[in-house]
Amino acid sequence: MILRFELGRRVRYDSTVSDPESNETIDQAVLGAPLVARLELGSVTLPASEWLQVRVGDVLSTDRKTNRTVAVRVGGTIVAWGELVTVDGTLGVRIQQIAPPAAPASEIP
Repeated sequence: MILRFELGRRVRYDSTVSDPESNETIDQAVLGAPLVARLELGSVTLPASEWLQVRVGDVLSTDRKTNRTVAVRVGGTIVAWGELVTVDGTLGVRIQQIAPPAAPASEIP
């Protein structure tokens, strides 16, 4: 198997090569790995002096309206947008749009 890493670039690999000790290709191993999806609800920018004054019970408000869509990020990359929903008392997101794919790793020189 050949892996190529470059700072800020995707990994290019030959998925047809497998470990001689295993019947599993790198694709199968990678597809089974957990990915963390983060929901981008908004951000708050305050001077350091104000951050030092934040206490339990304080409310930090963002510029985002509650009915606006949220970005879904995986590995820092936006993969979808959706609306916030509640699911059995927990926060969820209903996917409304999938982000266009980035250039495939095979197209990276």
